[in-house]
Amino acid sequence: MPISARLIWILLLFCLSPFALGERLRLVSDDWAPYVYQQNGQPRGIDYEVTTEVLRRLGYEVQWQFMPFKRCLAMIEQGQADGIFTSGGSQSNLQALLLARGEAQASGRADVGPLRIFASADAHFSVDKSARLLGLGDDAVVPVAVDGRRRM
Repeated sequence: MPISARLIWILLLFCLSPFALGERLRLVSDDWAPYVYQQNGQPRGIDYEVTTEVLRRLGYEVQWQFMPFKRCLAMIEQGQADGIFTSGGSQSNLQALLLARGEAQASGRADVGPLRIFASADAHFSVDKSARLLGLGDDAVVPVAVDGRRRM
């Protein structure tokens, strides 16, 4: 499975709100063919099909909404959506770190000192870039050594 697909799944699972434990989830995305998009007003795409089926098997009904990405972000931040799809690994990393930072700030954990991101020494460059964009500082990312099988 490509790294971008893994990141999308991780982001999906990360973004599921604790309040989404009922039977219906609202997922938001911009059109991102062929992964998730609208055709004649109906959701389509491989990510749509897989996500909908997996969540159906887990007992969830999924409501999909398509909108510009900035509006997707706003809906997540305001608690109006339970999950978000992004258009790639860099954007997924930024979104995940943005949400994690917001959670740390909301819970008061950000007051204990500077936030740190522990990531594989082989992590994508976008982790460092995202940390800088979010104002976490140049030393926020702590590289963790990996073995010959790229495990931390």
